[in-house]
Amino acid sequence: MKLWQWLTDLLRLPCCSHCGSLRVEHGTGCWNRAYNDLCKQAAGASGYYCHSCSKITWDEPDFEKWLEAEPDWIISYAELKRREEAENASI
Repeated sequence: MKLWQWLTDLLRLPCCSHCGSLRVEHGTGCWNRAYNDLCKQAAGASGYYCHSCSKITWDEPDFEKWLEAEPDWIISYAELKRREEAENASI
């Protein structure tokens, strides 16, 4: 019976969607995903970080959907890079 309980508990553990490893850690708002233009720093999102392959499985996998739910001052890194290139071109 204990073996059965151990197996069912093992099936409920989160695993990495990239490599299947069980060495994952859930972080809430600590994995960098975008840029906070108001505070001039990284904006975090929640997801599972895999210690085996170093990839993140986001709780909200669709980036555009996640970005729409965030405040207006949260922008993508692509938008930040485009702004910096425009500023450098005008100088």
